[in-house]
Amino acid sequence: NTEEIPSYWDLLEPVWGKADIHKTPDIFLTQFKQLPQAVGDLYAAHWLVSEVVNGAFPQFFSNSTGVLAPEALIALKRIGLDDAAEITEACMTFFGEEYPRDRNTRANMIDWVWNENLSEDDEHNLDILLDLSGQFLDALGKDLQAFHLAADAYAIAYLRSLE
Repeated sequence: NTEEIPSYWDLLEPVWGKADIHKTPDIFLTQFKQLPQAVGDLYAAHWLVSEVVNGAFPQFFSNSTGVLAPEALIALKRIGLDDAAEITEACMTFFGEEYPRDRNTRANMIDWVWNENLSEDDEHNLDILLDLSGQFLDALGKDLQAFHLAADAYAIAYLRSLE
């Protein structure tokens, strides 16, 4: 009788959508804070990783998911992915000292990346964001292996703490 080793997704699936990223930042934060810390960490990290894999940091920040960037940054540190956390933090500095949780505010600050004709400065900044996105993915390992191993280990440690 071999028990299947749980993956981090086993913790996320039952709570998926319980912290609504599509509503206001206040609603998201209220709901997010009701999740157990480890589950919230995995939720935030999963969203960040999924978005950067799909469309780099500009997509993450432009979409509703950007609301949870501060939580994702903390989550990566707690999960043990310090390099990925540092890169995320570097990308968040594009928004100034206080990270804007409001999607419209972020969109006004980042949506230039989708313009057809970029200024030299914007092209330079986009190159930096895309380079950081590549470094972020490298930090997560080939086929996200380092991320999955760290997230699964974090989930297992959390489950053991409940026993």
